[in-house]
Amino acid sequence: MELNATTWKPWHDELMKMVVDGVSPVQMSLRLNKSSKMIKDVVGSEYFKVRMSDIQQTITTSITKTWLEAIDTDAVKEAREEIGRSAVEAAKTIVWISKNGEVEDKMRFEAAKDILDRAGVRAPELVKQQREERSYSPEEVAKAREILAESEAIVKRLINTPNRFVIADGK
Repeated sequence: MELNATTWKPWHDELMKMVVDGVSPVQMSLRLNKSSKMIKDVVGSEYFKVRMSDIQQTITTSITKTWLEAIDTDAVKEAREEIGRSAVEAAKTIVWISKNGEVEDKMRFEAAKDILDRAGVRAPELVKQQREERSYSPEEVAKAREILAESEAIVKRLINTPNRFVIADGK
């Protein structure tokens, strides 16, 4: 049987949790009362991999955000303030080079442009978006909400774990 949104069962969610928690395949088989072959087939299926990838992306994003917030120290804040103070001078340099500059001023121009970029002043970028329309069944929406709730619970557990790089909770 091919695994998809229609054939997905609650035990598949449990299996995903076990994979995230680092449970061995033998233990997965015993806990779920499923054959080792079935566990291997499900975990190896494309649908399972896609769903795991989505959860891992959510976890990675949350960990990265938490980590970035944690490293926002006084030194980083001071560096940002210094870049902000340098932005006005950098803007003046770019204007001066545009009016009076020579070819040799390219390095000064690039440095000034980098300072402005780091200060958050940059030329607008044009981004072309392509969007595909897709309808989702009520079951898919419900399952997505379940996965989101599970992901949020995992993230909450990770945030409350002293070592933020440990995923397993000791089970």
